[in-house]
Amino acid sequence: MTFLYQSDSTLAFSEEFLLEGVWIHDPDSAQDTVKNYRFGKDAKNSSIDIIGAKHVFAGRRFPVFEYGEHQEDKVSVSIIVDHGPDYMQQLQELRDFAELKKTIVYRDNRGRMFYGAISGFSDSDKSYGSDVSFEVQRVDREEVTP
Repeated sequence: MTFLYQSDSTLAFSEEFLLEGVWIHDPDSAQDTVKNYRFGKDAKNSSIDIIGAKHVFAGRRFPVFEYGEHQEDKVSVSIIVDHGPDYMQQLQELRDFAELKKTIVYRDNRGRMFYGAISGFSDSDKSYGSDVSFEVQRVDREEVTP
């Protein structure tokens, strides 16, 4: 949400909400776990797998598909962690999210926001630091508000 100040000093709200990079946190402890990774914000791919069953019937040349309510949404993320004073801390934080083995909240600069599970975590050594890659698969979870 962007805050706009009008000429009479009243605070107005804009529906536009600008995030930079990738944001991840544990939904059960958001204030203590929220992390922002700015580098690699354009290195993401999203995919949707519409799950259907293919049926082949005698007398029909081509198959028939039947679809239910199921769908898989994934985002593949690549984050650059550059050398600096917090290099090892950032790598460990990302590894901790992967090893958390529970639902996290994923947000990014393209407007995606969902509960998800991290899989396929890897980090590659580079001359500038590390490239950390992982997938976040959307999970079914109700929004919990205190």
